[in-house]
Amino acid sequence: MQKKPNDYRQIIFLTVIFLTGLAMIFIPLVQQHQEIDADNNIYAMLAEEIKNQQASQPVSTPQTIAEEEAESDESPEDLPEETTDESSETPPEDAPESLMVEELPLEESEESSVSEEPIELELPAMIVEEVMPSEKPETLPLQTSEPVKPTTSAKPQNTKKPETKPTKAPTPENNDYVAWISIPGTVIDYPVVRSSRTEYYLHHMINGQESKLGCLFSLPTSDYQTPSKNIAIYGHHLSNSTAMFSTLMNYKREDYWRSHQTIQLDTIYGKRTYRIFAVINHTVSDWDASTASFKDDEAFLKFVNRAKRKAFYDTGIEVSESDHILTLITCDRSFGGVQGRLLVMGVEQ
Repeated sequence: MQKKPNDYRQIIFLTVIFLTGLAMIFIPLVQQHQEIDADNNIYAMLAEEIKNQQASQPVSTPQTIAEEEAESDESPEDLPEETTDESSETPPEDAPESLMVEELPLEESEESSVSEEPIELELPAMIVEEVMPSEKPETLPLQTSEPVKPTTSAKPQNTKKPETKPTKAPTPENNDYVAWISIPGTVIDYPVVRSSRTEYYLHHMINGQESKLGCLFSLPTSDYQTPSKNIAIYGHHLSNSTAMFSTLMNYKREDYWRSHQTIQLDTIYGKRTYRIFAVINHTVSDWDASTASFKDDEAFLKFVNRAKRKAFYDTGIEVSESDHILTLITCDRSFGGVQGRLLVMGVEQ
């Protein structure tokens, strides 16, 4: 029995409807995947740019700083010319303390315009650190018979730690930048901001571009300079992607942890290395994993031991009351639905 023409038209119509439905489902997914890859490439290029900048800059240490100052003291050209003006018997005092924003120093001529009132900043979590003045030179005795000779024996040794001085952010236009996090052997290699604008950074990259990737961020309670006992960093878990904190899911397997135990955190105050001691699941209502400070050592150890008890596996890594920890937080809907979270916690080495 032959099919009627109307039957063929119906089959064709249903086929078109089916294919259209598939296209409506898969085309947006493909486009979203392409957008995520493109935005992730931006972060990759930014990472490469920063690494090249860091490689080209000499590393300052207390020893090199002392050597440079000794060399400058031995150079007569660096001393001001002797004058007969009685008002110049005492060398000029150092400039008063100034505030550094994006590492733009104030001009000496603007010394009198520095206000003692706190500066209002556009971003609530923007880090503004006070720059301590350099050590004041010793007062040289006035000599009338012969010029002052340079000496290095009386100058105190510089004991400042260069790592405590904020370094330049990779994107100067974003003053929320506080660190760069990387996990060797993985794709995690991203900037971190510190801000209370969590909703903004869930949907915007560090350069201000709107993106599903967002930006890794810490709450203002996490202190990177001191630092606080616990620094918490939040990041997206994206389906069918390896971007941001998506690959933290691999840490549910002990064999993966054994090959990727180290977290590198290069903050604007110095470099820190952490070793992962616990990987756990929890729900938002169960526990505040971003707790930054604790009333005493006992409370801190209680926090740490809870994490170790709930961990997927025993790493054998000990954490003492004097240690500092890092907590990476991302969504895990396979545990607790929208309230589910995965924590990867490391102790500073």
